[in-house]
Amino acid sequence: MSSRTFSKLINDLDLSLIPPHSFYSGHVRKIDGKREYLEDHSRLALDYFLYLVERNSLEDIIDSSVSYLFGEEALSDFKKILLLSIYYHDIGKINGNFQKKITGEHPLGDSTHSYYSKRILEILLSREFPHRCDIIYLITETVNRHHTRLKNYTTKQYDEAKKQRNIIKKICNDISCEFKEVKIETDVFEKLGDDDWTRLFLLLKLIYSLLVLSDAYSTFEFEQGLSQRYSINVLDEETVKKMQKSFEMVSYNQKLRKGAVKTINDIRREMLIEADERIEYLLEKTEHRIFMLPVPTGGGKTNISMKLALKILQKKNGLKRIFYVFPYINIVEQNYQVIEKTLFNSELFGNTIGLISDIYSKSYWDKASNDEEENGRSLHQMLIMDDNFLNNRVNIITTVNFFNSFIKTGGNNRYKLANLANSTVIIDEVQTLSDKNIRLFYDFIQEASKALNIYFILMSATLPNMNYFLDNMDVPSLIKNPQNYLNHPIFKRNQIVIKKEIETLEGIKELIHRELKESFDRDLKVLITLNTVATSRLMFEQISRTDEFKDFEIYLLNSTLSSPRRRKIIEEIRSSKKKEIIISTQSIEAGVDIDCDIGIRDFTIIDSIEQIAGRINREANMDKSEKSKLYLVHIKRSDRYESEMIYGGSSRYKITNQFNSYELESILNEKRFDEYYYNLAEEVKKPAKDIYDYIKREIMDLHYKEVNNSVDVIEEKIKKIDIFLCYEFIPKNEISEYDMEKIRNIFEDEQLKSLCLKYPVLIGNGVNTRNLFQVWKEVFSSTEKFEAIFLRRKVTSALNQFIISINNISKKDVDLENYLKKNGYLIKDEHFDITYSTSKSSEIYSFRNGLDVERVREALSKEIGVIL
Repeated sequence: MSSRTFSKLINDLDLSLIPPHSFYSGHVRKIDGKREYLEDHSRLALDYFLYLVERNSLEDIIDSSVSYLFGEEALSDFKKILLLSIYYHDIGKINGNFQKKITGEHPLGDSTHSYYSKRILEILLSREFPHRCDIIYLITETVNRHHTRLKNYTTKQYDEAKKQRNIIKKICNDISCEFKEVKIETDVFEKLGDDDWTRLFLLLKLIYSLLVLSDAYSTFEFEQGLSQRYSINVLDEETVKKMQKSFEMVSYNQKLRKGAVKTINDIRREMLIEADERIEYLLEKTEHRIFMLPVPTGGGKTNISMKLALKILQKKNGLKRIFYVFPYINIVEQNYQVIEKTLFNSELFGNTIGLISDIYSKSYWDKASNDEEENGRSLHQMLIMDDNFLNNRVNIITTVNFFNSFIKTGGNNRYKLANLANSTVIIDEVQTLSDKNIRLFYDFIQEASKALNIYFILMSATLPNMNYFLDNMDVPSLIKNPQNYLNHPIFKRNQIVIKKEIETLEGIKELIHRELKESFDRDLKVLITLNTVATSRLMFEQISRTDEFKDFEIYLLNSTLSSPRRRKIIEEIRSSKKKEIIISTQSIEAGVDIDCDIGIRDFTIIDSIEQIAGRINREANMDKSEKSKLYLVHIKRSDRYESEMIYGGSSRYKITNQFNSYELESILNEKRFDEYYYNLAEEVKKPAKDIYDYIKREIMDLHYKEVNNSVDVIEEKIKKIDIFLCYEFIPKNEISEYDMEKIRNIFEDEQLKSLCLKYPVLIGNGVNTRNLFQVWKEVFSSTEKFEAIFLRRKVTSALNQFIISINNISKKDVDLENYLKKNGYLIKDEHFDITYSTSKSSEIYSFRNGLDVERVREALSKEIGVIL
């Protein structure tokens, strides 16, 4: 492999084509009108490229991929072509029309620059590297798209207008370069083997990421007048040592040694020690970079994974970041504080700027106070950029955010891949990935581990064996025999019982009554989880009207409630010592930390059944384990099983439904999830369902646009209506303490003081969301997008807490959204593109209990078959 680094190769390059300190401007600063010469911007972008490569240790990754794909003899030329493309990425700005536009004149023709930069580079590079037209073709297309998104590579020749050709010739003349026709080189499509394409797909995405990051940071430095380089936040030896010490300061992580197993903490310790010893062996003796961590619900998997991440950092030099990937934002919020306190103890670390991302936590807004500045400027915008670009030492993000970094090419996804390379990634609940694309995402995990040097830990109580889904995978488990823990008496929280004969809500009430008489005589907590909002609301109303349950606190917890209301209910559930019945939909499954004695779940897929089982006797109380049960019923409404309405098209539902009651009880109670996932893998690999080969072909053709448009991390089958809940007053006791503190923190900001005097958001013991809406609109009307990005993000975070989503059911020419607008329940603000509720909406919706679906059904007069 080439011993010559990027920094040494620069000496071989001609960087003199842009006339020095001429009238060519790269940027003009908004704040004072100062111009930045084009050659100064070009040099600064190149410096940032070298800085990013050095800080993220990307040289070896690039060298390895280029040598693998094109041969070691092409490496030096490839790196020179890349350096020249970075330096001359804006050479198209010599376009006279662009120069007029940037200085405020009215251009008479095409004032773009990216396409012209690509074409000029092709001419320059093909002259200097005549035998590397394939590489030139691949790299210069990233230049063409550096202000937009990567599109499909094409084998078609250019079809340029005469005016475009004249601009190209004029730029060539201005830089004393002879114009020449350049044939697009497509031989690259014939030279690579079938197994090489994902690696090339990732290499070009990495180069694209480096280009747009270099351009963004260099532009930001000029615009903000920074006196030093923008900080690229990476882990170093000293920080890792302090993180290890912080981990060991937690009481249950001290003096870890094997001993007698008598309590749940003992078994958590045993699993941590076993996984830690196992990964140490695998890191030292094998080349594995992907590991499975199957841990029972409540087994402390997040704590175990932190220990494993630290072990990887200690054993493998050059890793720069840790990524925690969780399926939903609410789980991100739940885990953030645990991870921060465990890894960044305040006694060892000062503020956590650059250490850990925190965009979803209320303390995020306190990271940089209004008067805290660096180089005389506010830190606010840098905090947002670090979060958007994944530029923190520890990043806590959603599954969608993570996988979109590979498959999407727009917005912030353009920047991320350079910061994902050389990292440790912990993915929680990987089984939440859609059946349709699960094989593709596993393939990206496998390829990214090799091409980008990423170490993966995949963890869950119901962890699919990746080896079932892809033929060439070999992923070891860090727990040698998971069944020993999954079936350990300490984790025997409850028994799962199939009661498919119960098909009505009345049958559920009778089941609770029987349990109340036979098993629990006091303080009974019951969790009923149903498949639709409508049925959950109906169940809530029936239970609330039943005298037999008058001594119970009755809660409704479904997706039509706002986040602050749901969190308030969970606060009450967790603190209450009374008898409770909680009626919910699937929203309860996503990491909600409550503990119930009895559960009743409408029929669903095995993954969801196990999630709910984890909420029944969650604390593993041995005295309750014999009495605590999760009953699986099969609710039928309108002659159809509701489970079929919701899950009927799912491969997981088909597999689950194939087991008879005895088999299903056995799989669930004995935690034999491998049997389920093996069958699922065989099902999703059937040609009629498997899109894996189609997407792989799109990757082989470097069709970034097609991959972007064809693949989604979450499959949305039904369109949603996003509704802002516009109320004059919501009492404090209806909102969680967490959210009240967050709202108070935001709207006591000095920057919002005058607006909040005009539109009071905090009124007495409550919140006026109508005024919150007005403040939000004023902020977006009176501030400049980039200058006020932090303030805009703050008020938007408050606004989002009061937005709910409901299914927009349509039938023929009628749909729910238009009906609600037409009849005055909702108003669409076209200017701000937001839909909000009216006072009339109180007829069908309450902040306390959500949407009354039955009243909606009645109001629609059966125009639409509403299923919510």
